[in-house]
Amino acid sequence: MKDEGTRLAVAAILETVMAMQSEMAAMNARQVEILDRLNHIDAGPPTTTDLVPMLEIILARLIEDRERQAEGFERTAELAAFAHAAASGQGAPLPDEVADHALLKRFAYLQPAEREPSDPALARWRQEVKRASTDELTKVLKAQYMPSPTEPVDVRVLRFRLAAITRDELKARGAVLPPAHPPAIVHDHSVMSKQARIAELGALWRAGDSLALHGEAELAGAIDYMRRTRARLLAEGNSPELVDDLMEQLHEKIGDELSGGQVVKRQTAPAYDAPGRENGKDFDLGSPRETAPNIR
Repeated sequence: MKDEGTRLAVAAILETVMAMQSEMAAMNARQVEILDRLNHIDAGPPTTTDLVPMLEIILARLIEDRERQAEGFERTAELAAFAHAAASGQGAPLPDEVADHALLKRFAYLQPAEREPSDPALARWRQEVKRASTDELTKVLKAQYMPSPTEPVDVRVLRFRLAAITRDELKARGAVLPPAHPPAIVHDHSVMSKQARIAELGALWRAGDSLALHGEAELAGAIDYMRRTRARLLAEGNSPELVDDLMEQLHEKIGDELSGGQVVKRQTAPAYDAPGRENGKDFDLGSPRETAPNIR
């Protein structure tokens, strides 16, 4: 988080703190007023006690709002710490839970591209964008800005990091970029919407190597796993012909599992660890289970 990214993050933090302070003051005033009314009703005639349940419900909701505001202040403090570190030249990637927070919507959309990323998906994408046409990149960038009903937090964060690299390349070419606006939020989380997205991901995977495939954050875990598996099989002394055959089988198996609602989760573990997969719990399409492709 440097330069423009730091300024955006700091601006978002300051604006949010001011808004939250104003909301807290208003909520405190409303809570005091309701407490005064409850005390007045308790001391008043019996006919006024009918108002007590309603006021107690309102008071309970105000208390819940205060708890959410307190959580918001805690998150703001985390963001402020990272922003201060970045401004001091000690920048580091934000944790996914922080980077995905509503406070950083503007930063998520406009964050600067990482020049020397350590994340395999980002490093791979930096190479891919150099070989792609401007029209192809523009189309992929629009897709990277589109929210998905099946993406978990870490994938959503990756999606905007990939988009930053795409946007950076298009800017360098002098291309016209899509209008800048805060990232969209998925409103349709129905099973039908998720099934449609799963079918889309499965079709993209089965179509084989493409720019759109490498630019799709939800398939980054599968691509990483394919590459790690290929490297392991070759390191074990298998012939390139055998490895190619095994990789073809693995590609087909992953495609079948994607169509069934399973996705290869992104890994931070050592390179040769088997991937985690999950389906039903995230996609509401069945019972969750863990599996790894058996290709040997």
